Amino acid sequence: MFYIVGAKLKQLPKDRREEVLDPQRLGEPDADGVRVQEVMHLGRRIVVSHSPKRAGKDLRDRERVLSKLRIRLGRSANPKELLGNRGHHRFLRLEGKAKLVVDEERVCRQARWDGLHGVATNLPDMSGRDVLGHYAALWQVEQTFRITKHDLRVRPIFHWTERRIRAHLAIAFMTLLCVRHLSWRTRIQQRQASPEAIRRALVRVQCSILGDRSTGRRNVLPSAIGELARKLYAVMGLKRTTEAFELTAPSGRNRS
Repeated sequence: MFYIVGAKLKQLPKDRREEVLDPQRLGEPDADGVRVQEVMHLGRRIVVSHSPKRAGKDLRDRERVLSKLRIRLGRSANPKELLGNRGHHRFLRLEGKAKLVVDEERVCRQARWDGLHGVATNLPDMSGRDVLGHYAALWQVEQTFRITKHDLRVRPIFHWTERRIRAHLAIAFMTLLCVRHLSWRTRIQQRQASPEAIRRALVRVQCSILGDRSTGRRNVLPSAIGELARKLYAVMGLKRTTEAFELTAPSGRNRS
């Protein structure tokens, strides 16, 4: 079984950390300036990338923390309270018995990791850049879980029989498939709409059925639909009548 998972580079053994931090081991930069290297650890490939964009973000994040930390050190009557903050603790050093100061050596050591990101994999043949590309696509998996849980509100339901369990899973999966497909179609043909907006628009597309007891005939009265619902019908090449029509038997041809 093959896998690609995030790697905690700072928890690697010292000799492997030194390899990761060696800029001479990084390969040639791509168009975005991203360089890649690999190290082996416990039979796994550790693919490491260095991104100038990520390095800039890491620097800004650290400077923001240090700026707040220096202000708090100057104001706090009991600076030792700052030791309980994990974000601050890594930059502090205790001098004497009661004085806390910013540890500039620690700051420099942290700066060596700016821009670095790593993943671990047991894939034998895929290039390092392709491995990183596949890992970057993880956001699509996370987004799918979020859509299923929050937008579609899919929940476990207790069923007695295997047939009903399978039916529930099939309905949930088909719902997800349809909403992702609609989201993709609207993105390439119209303005992109979120799965939640699509769900709300289609829930409002309804029909009323009026029956005549004397004749047994039933007529359908379609509701009005909003702008997004009209776009959804259009991108799927469907037509929805706004006129009333008679509901025929299942074997007949209905207007819908």
